Amino acid sequence: MKNTTNLLEIVLENERYSPHANMLSAFRLLQIGIYLELKPGQTVIDCGCGRGEALCLWAKYFGTLGVGVDRHAPSIADATALAEREGLSDKVRFVLATMRDYEMPEKPFDVAACLGATFCFGGFEPAIREMKNMLAPGGQIVIGEAFFTTHDVPEELKDYEGDCPTETELFDMARAAGCEVGYYARASRGEWERYIFHSHRDLMKEFLAMPDGPERERKRDLRWKDMYLRYRQQWQGMAFMTIHPV
Repeated sequence: MKNTTNLLEIVLENERYSPHANMLSAFRLLQIGIYLELKPGQTVIDCGCGRGEALCLWAKYFGTLGVGVDRHAPSIADATALAEREGLSDKVRFVLATMRDYEMPEKPFDVAACLGATFCFGGFEPAIREMKNMLAPGGQIVIGEAFFTTHDVPEELKDYEGDCPTETELFDMARAAGCEVGYYARASRGEWERYIFHSHRDLMKEFLAMPDGPERERKRDLRWKDMYLRYRQQWQGMAFMTIHPV
């Protein structure tokens, strides 16, 4: 396990682990790890792991062991490459599969995480119910989930985002699934904007590198940025929480 005390190193780490699947920064992931009291040798499954940043950071700084599952082949390739670059291939592995198809090991996990990907299970409450079954006694769930700040949001946002719960509904659904929320934090405006504009930058890189033609114009779709500036920053938030079976 590595202890980082140099502020510059932490800042650089935060930029190297650039989140593209959600707005969790390296700072936030490490904060969650501290709250969970992660220890060397504890096991973590990351459901919808994306590019593997969470598992790699927790393995690097807390000594955890983990498996990440995602249905997107390029993300699994990126996650595997990240683990190799960081010298963590003996601590984390990544599997290309849907959560429905993934064959769970006999030994349960200490932590089950799903950061911005509860659609893997069909929504927030179904995710909690499924992830409870992955846990060893005393295990914990970590979820990142979007929410609407009110039911009265513009129709354009509803059409873009689909059905989205409010914060109070998240707590109600956790309780209905036989759990209680422990640690809870909202993404800051800075985290939201870092996520949106990191992703927008990558889309623009692809667009600018393409030859002229219909495909290039389709890639120029700017709704990702525009929806944030016009709607999401006012009517939507992102919550990160630990959830404990009771």
